Amino acid sequence: MRSIGNLLSRSHVSPKAIEEFLVRILPDLTFQEATARTGIHINVSVAPVQRHQTSRLLNDIASPNVMLREALMASSAFPGFFPPVTLAAKDRNGKRKPYLPNRKWIDGSVSDDLPIKRVMRLYGVNHSIVSQTNPVALPFISENHSSTICGIIKETLQSTTKQWALASAKIIGHPMKLSPRLNQLLTFTSSVLAQTYTGDINILPPRRLHNPAQLLSQRTNAEIIELIRHGERATWPKIEAIRVQTKISHALDAIAKNLETELLNQVHESSIAGRKTA
Repeated sequence: MRSIGNLLSRSHVSPKAIEEFLVRILPDLTFQEATARTGIHINVSVAPVQRHQTSRLLNDIASPNVMLREALMASSAFPGFFPPVTLAAKDRNGKRKPYLPNRKWIDGSVSDDLPIKRVMRLYGVNHSIVSQTNPVALPFISENHSSTICGIIKETLQSTTKQWALASAKIIGHPMKLSPRLNQLLTFTSSVLAQTYTGDINILPPRRLHNPAQLLSQRTNAEIIELIRHGERATWPKIEAIRVQTKISHALDAIAKNLETELLNQVHESSIAGRKTA
């Protein structure tokens, strides 16, 4: 497979290049088809461009006929850099058509970067493992609660900075008549700062890798490999916690299955006893 670096310019990744890359590596499938083929429940969070509209969590349950490629393009549409995307879906005859043709969608991090509650409701999830690489959120995340004076001061400064930035964005945008672009920026800032970006187990990259200036820059193969290695190293300390939580989850599943079997057996035995009595 040719590297992405051979497909894209060194400066910034273009929407056309992302689309061509997705076409090359991803079959043209709906969410339902992708789950049926892989057994994996893929979830993609997208946000509407229009105001007063709610974000969507696209998956095989809530939007089974939506096309996966367009969903990923919308999830890549960072405001101000990439244009919004019209989602596509398959109709009952298997033909492509626009999904909600009057609406366009952008990156879901604008309004709901980590839709844990919706995932919990849909799939019965009760424990989350979050690999968080959102460069906008990382400066405000403090995972390890320190008992040292320096650690406490650092966490307090992070929390205070976040609250002040959120309050400032709301105060500036509320009474003033701003340009649509500036108003959109303030709305985006407020939404980003108001969100929760952590779960039960969090995998975070090293702070020194956080460089917003390189967010949309094309990386070389060597840089991509180095980022993968940093991700692996960040995961190693979490492996034991993940193993323990997974073991607990499997044990609870087994208990629930046994209880369900016992209840069904009791109902079956009661039904047989009732017939004999009759």
